[in-house]
Amino acid sequence: MLSWLKRVITGRGKGPSRNRAHAREVRMEQEVEALLDAWRVAKSRGEALLQLERFRAMARGGDGGRARESYSDSVRRMHYPKWRDADFAEIVSRLEAAIAEAEAREAAAQAMLEEEG
Repeated sequence: MLSWLKRVITGRGKGPSRNRAHAREVRMEQEVEALLDAWRVAKSRGEALLQLERFRAMARGGDGGRARESYSDSVRRMHYPKWRDADFAEIVSRLEAAIAEAEAREAAAQAMLEEEG
């Protein structure tokens, strides 16, 4: 009984928000930002594009493949168990828009450098 009271007072051990829609929206934003951060690094672009392909596959109802060779569970089952195909489709559309915007910025910066030099 006292341990329960301590958790309530300190705030430790609290579960996830009851507002699952809000929590999923925040998670989507985090996924997009993380993938975009990886995409911005030239060496990591291949990994970022691979993850984008996994999201596309999951948007079509796929499981995203195995997380690692030694794991038996899929990416979807391990990391996104309650997500719908529409959630993955939303992430894919956000990612494609963000990548297109980043590519346009890169092209503009390259053009400015060429004009100066």
